[in-house]
Amino acid sequence: MDTPQHAKYTKLYNYVRGWLEARNYYIAVNALNFGRERHVGTRKDNVTPEFSHQLHMSRFLMNLEALVQNPQRCIALIFLHDVVEDGLATFEEVERLVGQDIADGTRKLSRIIRGARLSDELYYSGLLEDVGACIVKGVDRLHNLESMKDAFTAGKKQRYVEETENHTLPMLKLARNHYPDHANVFNHLRHVMIVYTQLVREELKIAGKT
Repeated sequence: MDTPQHAKYTKLYNYVRGWLEARNYYIAVNALNFGRERHVGTRKDNVTPEFSHQLHMSRFLMNLEALVQNPQRCIALIFLHDVVEDGLATFEEVERLVGQDIADGTRKLSRIIRGARLSDELYYSGLLEDVGACIVKGVDRLHNLESMKDAFTAGKKQRYVEETENHTLPMLKLARNHYPDHANVFNHLRHVMIVYTQLVREELKIAGKT
């Protein structure tokens, strides 16, 4: 019998897939199928299906569709943003699936390439070369901050908050200036992220961890 978490996951998957198909976003559907096939198991809470992270990210971005010039590309990047970094696929596989443009965005979003981890400075400066990668990184960090409560240790929460304040938020501010046609998207991401970051800091403070 399905668990409540799996039932919610299935409902969300069906909703996202139906939304994409209704718009003929079949490149994103291909990315959805590929990501779901590669991301198996559960998240760090050992309960939530792993691919639910990508589904929640896409659901968030769907609400911003009217503000994004190429929503299909951004949503495809959401489904693929971790597959290479997590060792679940190669860039060559991604390119064969969705083409060079989206594969290039996936490369920008990959912090670990062939076992080598990029410095924060190099990684975030690379993101700024691709508007879709900037958007997806913002949505990715938002969902991590939102869902870390029962899944991350206090130390990892602290590291995420520090990276968010030192790198993610400044990157979104720079992206707003680099891509003024997406300024409303980056403003929204920044405002929500600031609130989430403050909530995590308050949680750590209450727990006596800071």
